[in-house]
Amino acid sequence: MSITWESRRARRAEPTLLWVVDPSSPVTRADLGVVRDIAHAVQGQLPVEVVVTGEDERAAAASTAVLALLATSPEHPVRVVEDVCRAHVDDALDLADHGVVAQLADRRGLDAEAVRVLVGSDAVAGMAAEDRDIARCLGDPADHALYYLAGRDIHRLPGPGSSARELYAALRQVHPAG
Repeated sequence: MSITWESRRARRAEPTLLWVVDPSSPVTRADLGVVRDIAHAVQGQLPVEVVVTGEDERAAAASTAVLALLATSPEHPVRVVEDVCRAHVDDALDLADHGVVAQLADRRGLDAEAVRVLVGSDAVAGMAAEDRDIARCLGDPADHALYYLAGRDIHRLPGPGSSARELYAALRQVHPAG
């Protein structure tokens, strides 16, 4: 049974910072430090969730890699996206190769075999499709976008290329706590 975006949003009990991200995007790669800074700034105040998106085959492979690693990793979700994005953009690794994704897991001390199985599974493919649907519901942002969610309220923060200071100021306008 698929969880719809409306039901997921309605069940959200606490405010959340949502990062809709194409982990194969060079623009995302350029902004990783800014998103990491924001995630650190809100640590302990706001949970951070990741929704992966992207329509081409490279984006789909990067998205399933992120989801498989998230399923097995205690790492912060922004860190997982960062690892996958760097592997794709900087190192030009073929993330469609399940063995490559397993190597990423192994470098992090994760269960490489579990990641290899997950990355090729129907369950992870289904989660990636659901994430793309959620991204479409949010206007299908190119590259990446940060959203502040509180119940049914959705606020999109300034777009790619913004500084951490600009993003944090915009976030504090809608979530002054902290």
